[in-house]
Amino acid sequence: MKKIIFLLMILPLVFTGCKKKKASSDDTATKKYINTIAEKAIKNDTLRPSEDFSKEVEIDSPSVVFFMPEYKERQNIMHFYGDDPYSKMQLQQMFRNFFRLYRAVRPELKKDSINCFFTYHWKFKIKTDTGYIYFDRKEQNQIFGFILADGHSQPQIFYGLYRIGEMESLISNYFKIKDFKVKQYFSIDQSPPIEGSP
Repeated sequence: MKKIIFLLMILPLVFTGCKKKKASSDDTATKKYINTIAEKAIKNDTLRPSEDFSKEVEIDSPSVVFFMPEYKERQNIMHFYGDDPYSKMQLQQMFRNFFRLYRAVRPELKKDSINCFFTYHWKFKIKTDTGYIYFDRKEQNQIFGFILADGHSQPQIFYGLYRIGEMESLISNYFKIKDFKVKQYFSIDQSPPIEGSP
């Protein structure tokens, strides 16, 4: 009898514990699901694998826009240089350094309320006080570079990889920012340019 009473007293505690455990495992599963969705969203926002990069990007406010080929185009460029591992390594290093330059410049531009974007698009419509300037990277036969635009004056478009000191000077002069400095310094590999054009 005592055993039965003891069991009746303990059973509600056991079931309550199980319910709490089940609820917490459901919470964990929900959190994992939400985190997975968030990770996919972040990945898609960064890589945009299904996006049509041929669409025109409009620039209508003070901005520095870094443009570079998306993955497939970069692979085609690599293929153009054949089986030379040094050339391929050199190209990969250039693309990495270009992205690092963007990441170093971006936080400093934000402090001065200047937008900074990285895109795989190649067509741009840039607003000025006298109308729009149209720019197509592929028509210019260029691989990567950046655009300085303030929405009013003539934009400036630069191709290739620049040292941070040169970048600071270009941005300071165009946007008339005194002492524009980038904090995240790193060494850019300035190996000789590759001959030919894909």
